[in-house]
Amino acid sequence: MINEQETIFKGFIDHDMQKILKNKINNKLDVIKLILYTTRYILIGHADKDYGHGSFEISSPKKNRRRIYFYQQSKESTITYPYIVKPISLHEWTVSDSFARVLLDSKTISILLSIFNELSNNITFDLEDLNFKISESLRNFDSLESKQDISIILYHLLARDYGYIRHDYCDSQGYLEEKPHVHPRKHLDFNYNELATFKIGLRENKDMVLKELIDPNADCLYLGSFEDFK
Repeated sequence: MINEQETIFKGFIDHDMQKILKNKINNKLDVIKLILYTTRYILIGHADKDYGHGSFEISSPKKNRRRIYFYQQSKESTITYPYIVKPISLHEWTVSDSFARVLLDSKTISILLSIFNELSNNITFDLEDLNFKISESLRNFDSLESKQDISIILYHLLARDYGYIRHDYCDSQGYLEEKPHVHPRKHLDFNYNELATFKIGLRENKDMVLKELIDPNADCLYLGSFEDFK
């Protein structure tokens, strides 16, 4: 049974989000960019435009905890969301970073996206290169305080753990029939880094909602014996 969670924001997955979500996320850079694209979407204020890629919502399973849930055909995924979203009118929201204690705006998000879009996909960049890129990107800011704010936001994004989980239902056959328990048709993927990722198979007749898994007040799910799935 799913306990009621506070829904903070609902919208539709746009083209930039879809470029990341169409494949399994496998590095932190993709997660950070997904958060920034979602934040940009909220700030632009076009929550009623359906791009045909599915929908998303930001909910709070517990006080001071926020997660984004992405809903697409045959799969769902979720990551933690680091920012506070509050409505100021019917079609306008503010987004704030409580860690840096600043309000985010479209210019800040554009600068952050510019920086992360140039970084290596496997996050093996040199720290000196990162510092140089930040300095170059902040040249247009007259305020030293603004530069410091963006630096704090950026390093905080890099330091966070996002608790990536994906609920997948594979509609193709092939290898599933040959090795049904190595890559089950219905399964959960945890984490994005190849050194930490793992998979849990689910019964095909088991209805599972990610919110049920995340909600700290909901009943726990239990693992069954491998023999039960044969």
